Amino acid sequence: MCSYVVNYVGLVSKTRIPGASNPSAGTCTLRRRHSARQVQEPQRRPTSRYRDGSPAGRAGAVRDRPAGNLRHKGILGGSMLYLWSTILVLFNGLWLVLVLFGLPGNWLMVFMTSLFAWWQWQEGVFSAWTLVAAAVLALVGEVIEFVAGVVGAKRAGAGWAASLAGLFGAFIGAVGGTTIFPVPILGTILGACLGAGIAVWAVEVSRGEHPDLSVQRAVGAGVGKFFGILGKFAVGIVIWLIIAIAAFWP
Repeated sequence: MCSYVVNYVGLVSKTRIPGASNPSAGTCTLRRRHSARQVQEPQRRPTSRYRDGSPAGRAGAVRDRPAGNLRHKGILGGSMLYLWSTILVLFNGLWLVLVLFGLPGNWLMVFMTSLFAWWQWQEGVFSAWTLVAAAVLALVGEVIEFVAGVVGAKRAGAGWAASLAGLFGAFIGAVGGTTIFPVPILGTILGACLGAGIAVWAVEVSRGEHPDLSVQRAVGAGVGKFFGILGKFAVGIVIWLIIAIAAFWP
């Protein structure tokens, strides 16, 4: 370093620097200015890059986020949204039980879930495909119940009036069976089957049919209603599971 200063004195001495009384002072002054210039120069930050080599700009903050479901971070927040989802699933379980009474419990699940999806649409809890699938399954359940009840009565020889009367009788029997029998679900199913059979029997007897033949048609209506309720309830379980999984699946 000293030899560098001595060799450089000849060049520096030709340049008159204000405030410098000798060449060595000018040399020190130049060195200080050169050091100050290096300090004042802004240091460039290393550009962060992705794995594919592309630079990460301002949008990189969004790209650096881990890919995943961004729901449960909206207006309600995570904990409150999970709470409301739990309440929805519990209410859907209540609507599912109504299927055993001959009521449209599957449609109540679809309707309530659709309202919840509309209320929290920005959260993306339920997709449109989930709601469409639930509605289609609810329609399938209604077809199964209607066809099983009517076909059971028709195959036994009952008329259309008796078959339709069996549908209303099943509802009244389900309510009465739930009240009379100690086991709720079993009592509801048995009451619905008995109600459908009694309604068919009453209509057939009122038309002047033979009592034995009326009983046979009533049994057919009751058996058909039994399988119709089981089929509709099984479809309702599938709907409930789809909604429950969609409500909490990330």
